[in-house]
Amino acid sequence: MIVEAQATVIEAANNFGDTREGAGAGPMALAVVALLAIATILLWRNMTARIKRLPASFDRTEDPKTAPDEAESTNKAAKAATETTAARTDAVAADPTGADAGSTER
Repeated sequence: MIVEAQATVIEAANNFGDTREGAGAGPMALAVVALLAIATILLWRNMTARIKRLPASFDRTEDPKTAPDEAESTNKAAKAATETTAARTDAVAADPTGADAGSTER
């Protein structure tokens, strides 16, 4: 009995053939990495400049318990502005000629 063996040839799928079709990962990845590098450098420079502008120390010179309240100082400034406006209005009303009280004629 002679048995002839048939040779079966199985071809593998070509997964390594023409891969240029639709391929853009290489150049796109390079562009993304380049943009991230540029953004990092710009952020680094900006933060370095901001750190250089900071004072050497943040020590308080006055006791926070005795410091005037921010709202209180704002109220004082608003009151002073109102008094100045009222004084100017009185000066204009008192001048019958209509001339500017601050101008001087020679």
